Amino acid sequence: MEELITVGEEFSEYFLYIITCRFINICFMKIGKSKNLEDRIKNIQTGCPHKIEKVFTISSEFDEEINGVEHYIHYRFRQYNLNGEWYIASNDFLKLFVAEFKKINKGEFTWNEINSIVHEIHFDSLEILLHRHEYVFTEVKKEKGMYQKYESFGFNEFLDRIHN
Repeated sequence: MEELITVGEEFSEYFLYIITCRFINICFMKIGKSKNLEDRIKNIQTGCPHKIEKVFTISSEFDEEINGVEHYIHYRFRQYNLNGEWYIASNDFLKLFVAEFKKINKGEFTWNEINSIVHEIHFDSLEILLHRHEYVFTEVKKEKGMYQKYESFGFNEFLDRIHN
């Protein structure tokens, strides 16, 4: 386990968050971005009729990176979108989600792929697809009344953690 760090103290980080909640046997997943993760989680919980179950993040010191990843992920999974930034976290969806992040990390996008979507997403956002990354997921948990980083792990482990 990493040393617990209050997410609000990380003034230089921008977050792509993945928040889950459940209703009966359906897992819902919200994908968004924030500079102030603590406040964002609280606001989402206020508007969500179900208790937030898990919170995961990918972080960067660069706002442009997180903006680009968020824009691309929302575009890539637009056909799975329920409403706003909410998706049903089915096993098939999650496998595609993880595969897409592996591709982003490896920088495996071709110019043809990028050019085919440049009319949908501004090129400044797509620039992140042109090079390799070392993104990992970090689980965030509420400890002592505050959301704190708990543990970081690779994409393969994400599939196990989101449902357990």
